[in-house]
Amino acid sequence: MPPPKADPVALCARRLNELGDAPLLVVDVPGADEAERLTAGRVGPLHWFCTHWPTFRALQERGHSASFGPWTEGQGAGAGLVFLSKARERTRMMLTMVASALPPGAPLWLVGARRAGIDSAAPDLDVVAEALHGQSGRHARLWMARVRPGVTACLDEFEEEWALQHGGQALRIATFPGVFSHRRLDDGTALLLDTVRSVDPPLLDVGCGAGVIGAWYGTRQGIPVHLVDADALAVEAGRRTLTLNGIDGDVGAADVLPEKGDFRTLVSNPPFHHGVETDHRVTETLIDGAARRLPPGGSLNLVCNRFLPVPRLLDVAFGAHEVLADDGRYRVYRALR
Repeated sequence: MPPPKADPVALCARRLNELGDAPLLVVDVPGADEAERLTAGRVGPLHWFCTHWPTFRALQERGHSASFGPWTEGQGAGAGLVFLSKARERTRMMLTMVASALPPGAPLWLVGARRAGIDSAAPDLDVVAEALHGQSGRHARLWMARVRPGVTACLDEFEEEWALQHGGQALRIATFPGVFSHRRLDDGTALLLDTVRSVDPPLLDVGCGAGVIGAWYGTRQGIPVHLVDADALAVEAGRRTLTLNGIDGDVGAADVLPEKGDFRTLVSNPPFHHGVETDHRVTETLIDGAARRLPPGGSLNLVCNRFLPVPRLLDVAFGAHEVLADDGRYRVYRALR
């Protein structure tokens, strides 16, 4: 039996009017539909801050006041609502960021599903806010508190750097909480780099995370690289990684593939989760888009958990595929246009 469906939006929506008409900053709402539900129950103005590009674009298209980036200055808000992140360190960062942008004593709320770990997140809110209390319902929990005096922060405080030594390449990797390739080279990416030793430029690293894949090929082959990710903190980390290593290239935000650009090689270790839920949309969109965007002879190179239905998707989109490596956990696939 699947776990019960949590509804954090319903839990906090019925209490939003307790905030009065103070401008409310909402951080990382799960989607535009959830935003509409919150708007319906709110008297005062709202501003949506997103680190997820597709959500930001959807809010813009619906006419909401929204911003996208790795950091927010608060937009003059008098209260804050933060949705729990999958990564606890990301949640701590967001709470600190919002608390530093709000006046002392301002309401600061944290909401999330119980199965995603919201029950254990109270200490993270307690660091930056006081008078903490909670309410449960809809398989979710809402923590409510008020900002402590003297909370300050800036983006650079949350940047970390780690050293990558792999395949004869030495790189410095910049990262932020919740970014893929945070502090280490994951096994799937290592298998990909060991298998696909060189690529034909122009190269696009899709779902770049901290920029490991693009930076590795950029250093190894001395080629300019292009990186995209849907996460604002990954985009910022990727930019800093390229700068740290003196690599020519660019990094941008995209919902899977960028709207423009010509590339001969696509390389990716695509995510298959959205929050705590399994989500194949990114992989499906990437494969379908690559089959349409690549020039004749261009290649898509993927590393994926071997249980994912990637072979079928590649055969439908490209007509055929190769398995370049299989270590029992991950497979490296290649499909040619």
